[in-house]
Amino acid sequence: MFAAPIIEEVFNKKIVFENLLELKLKSSLAILMSASYFALFHLPDIYITHFLFGLLTTFIYFYKKNLIHTILIHSFYNISIIVFNLI
Repeated sequence: MFAAPIIEEVFNKKIVFENLLELKLKSSLAILMSASYFALFHLPDIYITHFLFGLLTTFIYFYKKNLIHTILIHSFYNISIIVFNLI
């Protein structure tokens, strides 16, 4: 539960997103592509929810340049889903 957000955020932001930026893509296109990859990685779950979450966290990472923010958001999101399912 706690390792998944760290692993996913490092992979999606530090590897996928940063490599897209290194290809000289516009930042907006790199954010969209990274969010799409994040959502595809979570199939068969609901695509649009994960795509929007990927947009939010990639946008935050792009402006903050710090994974701590996205890891904490991702962790809180995962915990909230677990709690919601227990209710």
